[in-house]
Amino acid sequence: MYKKLTEGEQVGPDHHKFQLRGTAVECSLGQLWQADDVSTTTPVDVSLIMLDPIFLQNKPFLANFKKQIVRSKGISHPHVADIYGYFIHKGGLLFFAFEAVEGLSLDQLIASSNKNRINIKQIQGLLTQLSAAIISCSKHWHLPLGGIDNQFVFVNKKGGVKFLPISMREFFHEAENVPSSVYSYKSSCSPQALDNASIDASSDSYAVAYSAYCLLGGEKFPSTDTQEQRDEVKLSRPSEISDQQWDHLQQALSGDSKKRFANAADFIKSFFASEKNDPAESSEPPAEITLDSSANSATAGTQISFNLGKKAINFRLPFFVIPSLLLVLGIGVWLHLRGIFQRR
Repeated sequence: MYKKLTEGEQVGPDHHKFQLRGTAVECSLGQLWQADDVSTTTPVDVSLIMLDPIFLQNKPFLANFKKQIVRSKGISHPHVADIYGYFIHKGGLLFFAFEAVEGLSLDQLIASSNKNRINIKQIQGLLTQLSAAIISCSKHWHLPLGGIDNQFVFVNKKGGVKFLPISMREFFHEAENVPSSVYSYKSSCSPQALDNASIDASSDSYAVAYSAYCLLGGEKFPSTDTQEQRDEVKLSRPSEISDQQWDHLQQALSGDSKKRFANAADFIKSFFASEKNDPAESSEPPAEITLDSSANSATAGTQISFNLGKKAINFRLPFFVIPSLLLVLGIGVWLHLRGIFQRR
Protein backbone atom coordinates (compact mmCIF):
# COMPACT_ATOMS: atom_id res chain seq x y z
CA MET A 1 0.00 0.00 0.00
CA TYR A 2 1.08 3.58 -0.69
CA LYS A 3 1.88 5.95 2.10
CA LYS A 4 -0.82 8.59 1.63
CA LEU A 5 0.72 11.44 -0.34
CA THR A 6 -0.91 14.86 -0.57
CA GLU A 7 -0.53 18.10 -2.50
CA GLY A 8 2.18 20.31 -1.01
CA GLU A 9 4.06 17.41 0.55
CA GLN A 10 7.77 17.18 -0.15
CA VAL A 11 9.21 13.86 -1.27
CA GLY A 12 12.72 12.63 -1.93
CA PRO A 13 16.00 12.34 -0.02
CA ASP A 14 17.19 15.18 2.21
CA HIS A 15 19.55 16.53 -0.44
CA HIS A 16 16.96 16.59 -3.24
CA LYS A 17 13.32 17.45 -2.54
CA PHE A 18 10.28 17.66 -4.79
CA GLN A 19 7.02 19.35 -3.76
CA LEU A 20 3.88 17.64 -5.04
CA ARG A 21 1.21 19.58 -6.94
CA GLY A 22 -2.38 18.62 -7.74
CA THR A 23 -3.53 15.04 -7.39
CA ALA A 24 -2.07 11.73 -8.49
CA VAL A 25 -3.10 9.95 -11.69
CA GLU A 26 -2.99 6.15 -11.64
CA CYS A 27 -0.75 4.53 -14.27
CA SER A 28 0.73 1.11 -15.05
CA LEU A 29 3.74 1.65 -12.79
CA GLY A 30 1.98 3.39 -9.92
CA GLN A 31 1.09 7.07 -9.61
CA LEU A 32 1.91 10.01 -11.88
CA TRP A 33 2.41 13.31 -10.04
CA GLN A 34 3.24 16.85 -11.10
CA ALA A 35 5.78 18.51 -8.83
CA ASP A 36 8.29 21.31 -8.33
CA ASP A 37 11.97 20.49 -7.93
CA VAL A 38 12.67 22.71 -4.92
CA SER A 39 16.32 21.72 -4.59
CA THR A 40 17.22 24.26 -7.28
CA THR A 41 17.60 28.03 -6.82
CA THR A 42 14.37 28.54 -8.75
CA PRO A 43 11.76 25.74 -8.52
CA VAL A 44 11.52 23.71 -11.74
CA ASP A 45 8.39 21.95 -13.03
CA VAL A 46 8.86 18.18 -13.25
CA SER A 47 6.76 15.04 -13.42
CA LEU A 48 7.20 12.07 -11.09
CA ILE A 49 6.13 8.46 -11.21
CA MET A 50 5.87 6.93 -7.75
CA LEU A 51 6.31 3.18 -8.16
CA ASP A 52 3.70 0.82 -6.74
CA PRO A 53 5.31 -0.70 -3.60
CA ILE A 54 4.59 -4.18 -4.96
CA PHE A 55 7.49 -3.71 -7.41
CA LEU A 56 9.93 -3.02 -4.59
CA GLN A 57 9.73 -6.67 -3.57
CA ASN A 58 10.78 -7.81 -7.04
CA LYS A 59 14.58 -7.83 -7.24
CA PRO A 60 14.81 -8.52 -11.01
CA PHE A 61 12.45 -5.59 -11.66
CA LEU A 62 14.47 -3.26 -9.42
CA ALA A 63 17.72 -4.14 -11.18
CA ASN A 64 16.08 -3.61 -14.58
CA PHE A 65 14.47 -0.37 -13.42
CA LYS A 66 17.77 1.15 -12.31
CA LYS A 67 19.43 0.06 -15.55
CA GLN A 68 16.69 1.59 -17.71
CA ILE A 69 16.65 4.90 -15.85
CA VAL A 70 20.44 5.27 -16.05
CA ARG A 71 20.67 4.37 -19.74
CA SER A 72 17.79 6.69 -20.71
CA LYS A 73 19.37 9.73 -19.05
CA GLY A 74 21.73 9.92 -22.02
CA ILE A 75 19.02 10.28 -24.68
CA SER A 76 18.64 13.76 -26.16
CA HIS A 77 15.68 14.15 -28.51
CA PRO A 78 12.93 16.80 -28.72
CA HIS A 79 10.19 14.16 -28.49
CA VAL A 80 11.76 12.01 -25.76
CA ALA A 81 11.08 13.16 -22.20
CA ASP A 82 14.32 13.92 -20.34
CA ILE A 83 14.91 11.54 -17.43
CA TYR A 84 16.42 13.21 -14.35
CA GLY A 85 17.00 10.15 -12.18
CA TYR A 86 15.46 7.94 -9.51
CA PHE A 87 15.06 8.78 -5.83
CA ILE A 88 14.07 7.09 -2.58
CA HIS A 89 11.52 8.67 -0.26
CA LYS A 90 11.37 7.98 3.47
CA GLY A 91 9.49 4.80 4.22
CA GLY A 92 11.08 3.08 1.24
CA LEU A 93 9.02 4.54 -1.62
CA LEU A 94 10.86 4.69 -4.93
CA PHE A 95 10.15 7.18 -7.72
CA PHE A 96 11.75 8.72 -10.78
CA ALA A 97 11.64 12.27 -12.07
CA PHE A 98 11.42 13.43 -15.67
CA GLU A 99 10.64 16.41 -17.87
CA ALA A 100 7.26 17.95 -17.03
CA VAL A 101 4.38 16.66 -19.15
CA GLU A 102 0.87 18.04 -19.30
CA GLY A 103 -1.00 14.84 -18.53
CA LEU A 104 -2.84 14.17 -21.80
CA SER A 105 -1.69 10.73 -22.93
CA LEU A 106 -2.08 8.93 -26.22
CA ASP A 107 -4.12 6.35 -24.32
CA GLN A 108 -6.63 9.06 -23.31
CA LEU A 109 -6.64 10.44 -26.84
CA ILE A 110 -7.49 7.02 -28.27
CA ALA A 111 -10.21 6.48 -25.67
CA SER A 112 -11.83 9.78 -26.59
CA SER A 113 -11.35 9.51 -30.37
CA ASN A 114 -14.91 8.35 -31.05
CA LYS A 115 -16.28 11.52 -29.42
CA ASN A 116 -13.62 14.01 -30.43
CA ARG A 117 -12.16 12.89 -33.73
CA ILE A 118 -8.74 14.31 -34.51
CA ASN A 119 -8.02 14.84 -38.18
CA ILE A 120 -5.59 12.94 -40.37
CA LYS A 121 -3.02 15.77 -40.33
CA GLN A 122 -2.95 15.75 -36.53
CA ILE A 123 -2.57 11.96 -36.53
CA GLN A 124 0.25 12.29 -39.05
CA GLY A 125 2.10 14.85 -36.94
CA LEU A 126 1.62 12.91 -33.72
CA LEU A 127 2.77 9.57 -35.12
CA THR A 128 5.69 11.11 -37.01
CA GLN A 129 7.01 12.52 -33.75
CA LEU A 130 6.33 9.29 -31.86
CA SER A 131 8.18 7.25 -34.50
CA ALA A 132 11.18 9.57 -34.36
CA ALA A 133 11.27 9.24 -30.56
CA ILE A 134 11.08 5.44 -30.66
CA ILE A 135 13.80 5.19 -33.29
CA SER A 136 16.04 7.48 -31.22
CA CYS A 137 15.56 5.29 -28.12
CA SER A 138 16.09 2.09 -30.07
CA LYS A 139 19.38 3.37 -31.50
CA HIS A 140 20.55 4.46 -28.05
CA TRP A 141 19.60 1.15 -26.45
CA HIS A 142 20.74 -1.00 -29.41
CA LEU A 143 17.49 -2.99 -29.31
CA PRO A 144 13.88 -2.49 -30.46
CA LEU A 145 11.13 -1.40 -28.10
CA GLY A 146 8.74 -4.21 -29.02
CA GLY A 147 5.60 -2.57 -27.62
CA ILE A 148 4.19 0.79 -26.55
CA ASP A 149 2.25 1.58 -23.39
CA ASN A 150 0.25 4.56 -24.64
CA GLN A 151 -0.14 5.79 -21.06
CA PHE A 152 3.49 6.87 -21.35
CA VAL A 153 3.15 8.74 -24.64
CA PHE A 154 2.24 12.30 -23.65
CA VAL A 155 0.80 14.95 -25.97
CA ASN A 156 1.77 18.46 -24.87
CA LYS A 157 0.15 21.64 -26.20
CA LYS A 158 3.63 23.01 -26.80
CA GLY A 159 6.32 20.74 -28.18
CA GLY A 160 4.01 17.94 -29.28
CA VAL A 161 4.76 14.34 -28.31
CA LYS A 162 6.88 13.46 -25.30
CA PHE A 163 7.70 9.74 -25.15
CA LEU A 164 8.78 8.36 -21.77
CA PRO A 165 11.91 6.33 -22.60
CA ILE A 166 11.22 3.11 -20.72
CA SER A 167 10.53 -0.34 -22.13
CA MET A 168 7.54 -1.98 -20.48
CA ARG A 169 8.20 -5.16 -22.46
CA GLU A 170 11.72 -5.35 -21.07
CA PHE A 171 10.34 -4.83 -17.56
CA PHE A 172 7.55 -7.38 -17.64
CA HIS A 173 7.89 -9.82 -20.56
CA GLU A 174 9.13 -12.56 -18.24
CA ALA A 175 7.94 -11.11 -14.92
CA GLU A 176 5.82 -13.03 -12.44
CA ASN A 177 3.48 -11.99 -9.64
CA VAL A 178 2.87 -8.46 -10.92
CA PRO A 179 -0.45 -6.60 -11.42
CA SER A 180 -2.21 -7.37 -14.70
CA SER A 181 -2.39 -3.63 -15.44
CA VAL A 182 1.31 -3.61 -16.36
CA TYR A 183 0.54 -5.67 -19.45
CA SER A 184 -1.44 -2.97 -21.28
CA TYR A 185 1.59 -2.55 -23.56
CA LYS A 186 0.86 -6.02 -24.97
CA SER A 187 -2.08 -4.64 -26.95
CA SER A 188 0.46 -3.03 -29.30
CA CYS A 189 2.79 -6.03 -29.58
CA SER A 190 3.39 -8.01 -32.74
CA PRO A 191 2.93 -11.80 -32.45
CA GLN A 192 6.71 -12.18 -32.20
CA ALA A 193 6.91 -9.61 -29.36
CA LEU A 194 4.35 -11.61 -27.39
CA ASP A 195 6.58 -14.66 -27.65
CA ASN A 196 10.14 -15.26 -26.54
CA ALA A 197 11.37 -15.06 -30.11
CA SER A 198 13.92 -12.40 -31.03
CA ILE A 199 12.36 -9.27 -32.48
CA ASP A 200 13.53 -6.54 -34.83
CA ALA A 201 12.45 -3.01 -35.70
CA SER A 202 9.46 -4.33 -37.68
CA SER A 203 7.80 -4.95 -34.30
CA ASP A 204 8.14 -1.23 -33.60
CA SER A 205 6.50 -0.41 -36.93
CA TYR A 206 3.71 -2.79 -35.86
CA ALA A 207 3.29 -0.91 -32.55
CA VAL A 208 3.09 2.50 -34.25
CA ALA A 209 0.66 1.15 -36.86
CA TYR A 210 -1.48 -0.18 -34.02
CA SER A 211 -1.65 3.33 -32.53
CA ALA A 212 -2.66 4.68 -35.96
CA TYR A 213 -5.36 2.01 -36.23
CA CYS A 214 -6.80 2.94 -32.82
CA LEU A 215 -6.67 6.69 -33.50
CA LEU A 216 -8.62 6.06 -36.71
CA GLY A 217 -11.36 4.29 -34.75
CA GLY A 218 -10.18 0.67 -34.77
CA GLU A 219 -10.85 -1.47 -31.70
CA LYS A 220 -8.00 -2.15 -29.29
CA PHE A 221 -6.36 -5.56 -29.41
CA PRO A 222 -6.77 -7.58 -26.18
CA SER A 223 -3.69 -7.41 -23.97
CA THR A 224 -4.34 -11.05 -23.07
CA ASP A 225 -3.84 -12.33 -26.64
CA THR A 226 -1.50 -15.25 -27.22
CA GLN A 227 0.94 -15.19 -30.12
CA GLU A 228 -1.46 -17.30 -32.18
CA GLN A 229 -4.46 -15.08 -31.41
CA ARG A 230 -2.56 -11.92 -32.33
CA ASP A 231 -1.40 -13.53 -35.56
CA GLU A 232 -5.04 -14.12 -36.51
CA VAL A 233 -6.43 -10.76 -35.36
CA LYS A 234 -9.22 -9.40 -37.56
CA LEU A 235 -8.96 -5.78 -38.68
CA SER A 236 -11.88 -3.53 -39.55
CA ARG A 237 -11.20 -0.86 -42.15
CA PRO A 238 -11.31 2.72 -40.82
CA SER A 239 -13.74 4.82 -42.84
CA GLU A 240 -11.48 7.82 -43.36
CA ILE A 241 -8.55 6.26 -45.21
CA SER A 242 -7.85 5.54 -48.88
CA ASP A 243 -7.49 2.09 -50.45
CA GLN A 244 -3.72 2.57 -50.54
CA GLN A 245 -3.59 3.56 -46.87
CA TRP A 246 -5.69 0.53 -45.96
CA ASP A 247 -3.20 -1.69 -47.81
CA HIS A 248 -0.28 -0.10 -45.94
CA LEU A 249 -2.04 -0.46 -42.58
CA GLN A 250 -2.75 -4.15 -43.17
CA GLN A 251 0.87 -4.67 -44.24
CA ALA A 252 2.17 -2.95 -41.09
CA LEU A 253 -0.09 -5.10 -38.89
CA SER A 254 0.80 -8.35 -40.60
CA GLY A 255 1.68 -11.26 -38.34
CA ASP A 256 4.58 -12.06 -40.67
CA SER A 257 7.57 -9.88 -39.79
CA LYS A 258 8.95 -10.26 -43.32
CA LYS A 259 5.86 -8.61 -44.78
CA ARG A 260 5.87 -5.64 -42.40
CA PHE A 261 7.69 -2.34 -42.83
CA ALA A 262 11.31 -2.50 -41.71
CA ASN A 263 10.82 0.27 -39.14
CA ALA A 264 8.30 2.81 -37.91
CA ALA A 265 9.61 5.60 -40.14
CA ASP A 266 9.04 3.52 -43.28
CA PHE A 267 5.43 2.89 -42.25
CA ILE A 268 4.81 6.60 -41.59
CA LYS A 269 6.36 7.61 -44.91
CA SER A 270 4.24 5.13 -46.87
CA PHE A 271 0.97 5.55 -44.98
CA PHE A 272 0.98 9.35 -45.21
CA ALA A 273 2.53 9.56 -48.69
CA SER A 274 -0.61 11.20 -50.09
CA GLU A 275 -0.63 13.92 -47.42
CA LYS A 276 1.04 17.20 -48.38
CA ASN A 277 3.58 19.04 -46.22
CA ASP A 278 4.89 15.89 -44.58
CA PRO A 279 5.68 16.69 -40.92
CA ALA A 280 8.67 14.34 -41.18
CA GLU A 281 10.33 17.06 -43.25
CA SER A 282 9.45 19.83 -40.83
CA SER A 283 10.24 20.71 -37.24
CA GLU A 284 6.76 22.16 -36.87
CA PRO A 285 4.72 20.42 -34.14
CA PRO A 286 1.31 18.96 -35.03
CA ALA A 287 -1.71 21.20 -34.69
CA GLU A 288 -2.92 21.61 -31.13
CA ILE A 289 -5.20 18.77 -30.11
CA THR A 290 -8.18 19.63 -27.92
CA LEU A 291 -10.44 16.87 -26.66
CA ASP A 292 -13.63 18.88 -26.07
CA SER A 293 -13.83 21.99 -28.20
CA SER A 294 -17.38 22.82 -27.10
CA ALA A 295 -16.30 23.04 -23.47
CA ASN A 296 -13.61 25.58 -24.28
CA SER A 297 -15.96 28.32 -25.35
CA ALA A 298 -18.61 29.95 -23.21
CA THR A 299 -20.16 31.57 -26.27
CA ALA A 300 -21.70 29.50 -29.05
CA GLY A 301 -20.20 30.28 -32.42
CA THR A 302 -18.46 29.12 -35.55
CA GLN A 303 -14.83 28.01 -35.60
CA ILE A 304 -12.76 29.76 -38.29
CA SER A 305 -9.47 28.20 -39.39
CA PHE A 306 -6.93 29.01 -42.07
CA ASN A 307 -3.23 28.68 -42.75
CA LEU A 308 -0.76 31.55 -42.95
CA GLY A 309 2.33 29.93 -44.38
CA LYS A 310 3.07 27.07 -42.01
CA LYS A 311 1.13 28.66 -39.16
CA ALA A 312 -2.48 27.66 -38.56
CA ILE A 313 -4.77 30.51 -37.52
CA ASN A 314 -7.81 29.52 -35.46
CA PHE A 315 -10.49 31.68 -33.89
CA ARG A 316 -14.17 31.51 -33.00
CA LEU A 317 -16.88 33.96 -34.07
CA PRO A 318 -20.02 34.15 -31.90
CA PHE A 319 -23.21 33.50 -33.85
CA PHE A 320 -24.55 37.02 -33.27
CA VAL A 321 -21.49 38.51 -35.03
CA ILE A 322 -21.88 36.50 -38.23
CA PRO A 323 -24.96 38.34 -39.67
CA SER A 324 -23.25 41.70 -39.07
CA LEU A 325 -20.08 40.46 -40.75
CA LEU A 326 -22.03 39.26 -43.78
CA LEU A 327 -23.84 42.62 -43.99
CA VAL A 328 -20.55 44.52 -43.94
CA LEU A 329 -19.08 42.25 -46.61
CA GLY A 330 -22.22 42.66 -48.74
CA ILE A 331 -22.09 46.46 -48.53
CA GLY A 332 -18.41 46.40 -49.43
CA VAL A 333 -19.04 44.28 -52.52
CA TRP A 334 -21.98 46.52 -53.57
CA LEU A 335 -19.89 49.70 -53.24
CA HIS A 336 -17.05 48.11 -55.20
CA LEU A 337 -19.35 47.11 -58.08
CA ARG A 338 -21.07 50.50 -58.02
CA GLY A 339 -17.70 52.24 -58.43
CA ILE A 340 -16.84 50.04 -61.42
CA PHE A 341 -20.10 50.82 -63.22
CA GLN A 342 -19.86 54.58 -62.46
CA ARG A 343 -16.38 54.70 -64.03
CA ARG A 344 -17.85 53.19 -67.16
